[in-house]
Amino acid sequence: MNQKTKQLDTANQSFYHVCTRNPNMPMRGLLCLARNFESYIAQNHLNMYGRTLQKFPLPQYYIFYNGTEDEPDRREMKLTDAFPEIEGKTSCIECTATLLNINYGHNAELMEKCRKLKHPVARHPSR
Repeated sequence: MNQKTKQLDTANQSFYHVCTRNPNMPMRGLLCLARNFESYIAQNHLNMYGRTLQKFPLPQYYIFYNGTEDEPDRREMKLTDAFPEIEGKTSCIECTATLLNINYGHNAELMEKCRKLKHPVARHPSR
């Protein structure tokens, strides 16, 4: 399935706008956030090999969904859902993507606070 996305990234936030379901968004987010943190480290000349703990912006990852398939107002998608379950072992990494449904009739409070999302262009034409 062809997926069109628009992406906006900062050092600690990643936003995607999608119109098709994609269960791989947590992995895509992890890779994107990793690239953003690499840039942040370089731009801020942080020493990752020293004895001092470097502080980073809190990462956030949101997906604005306006496709034709039913989705709740909000759904968390986890990277660990893609990993096999192995008894006695847990993943050392997690990435949570928060999917927000921006179709008409969903997330009214968010739509009222953000004019760009409330504007009809942000909605799927069939909705």
